Amino acid sequence: MKARRICVCPPVREFTPKGAMSQPVVLTLDELEALRLSDVEQISQDGAAERMQVSRGTFQRILYKARYKTASALTEGKGILLDG
Repeated sequence: MKARRICVCPPVREFTPKGAMSQPVVLTLDELEALRLSDVEQISQDGAAERMQVSRGTFQRILYKARYKTASALTEGKGILLDG
């Protein structure tokens, strides 16, 4: 795996809803960074890929995986564990 540039390291690494009984979803730091750049900073995929020092295609795959995991955790009542 090629090194990916991460600009923000979160102070909290686990989010668990009350009553969560199943295993948490594991979100890697590069997936979190892709979400942050795309959805919080609202940077284009080209610009975000450049910041992470990956190709646009790689950025897009990371972002789609992160969105799937996040949506899965929210809709299924699972926690989110940040790792990597």
